[in-house]
Amino acid sequence: MIRPLCIALVAATALLTGACGSGDDSGEAPYQPPVRSERTGVVPRNQPQEEPAEPAANGAVRVHGRVVYAGSGEPYGGAWVEFTTVFDENVHTTTDSNGYYSLPVPPGVYTALAGDEPDADLEFSVSNLAGNTVSIPPDNVVNFVVTPTG
Repeated sequence: MIRPLCIALVAATALLTGACGSGDDSGEAPYQPPVRSERTGVVPRNQPQEEPAEPAANGAVRVHGRVVYAGSGEPYGGAWVEFTTVFDENVHTTTDSNGYYSLPVPPGVYTALAGDEPDADLEFSVSNLAGNTVSIPPDNVVNFVVTPTG
């Protein structure tokens, strides 16, 4: 009896965290970050800023973005990104080495947060917003900038 329960928990965790990757039933292609071109700099494979909010599995919307250093635009890999409701329900992930993240988020109003536990001397804020409240949809691209606090 314990083995089926463990399998069910692993499957549920994989669905919630997006660990199944191409194994989801949403039918959408996985988000691909831009590739670097020597001639033009960054060339987007797809245009996240122009994509409409598309439904993901179970009515969730695929939210994605990037965490970069303010000023230089250099990527910040390994940061955690979290979307939390007023009821303290949240979804979260970690940025890849190029600062990109992507995850399914159920429609609603969220507090968007990013951070890095080991480095308390950095402030992570949502790009182009006075605060950190986002409505999903229409906000399916949420970028963050990192600035030193000290």
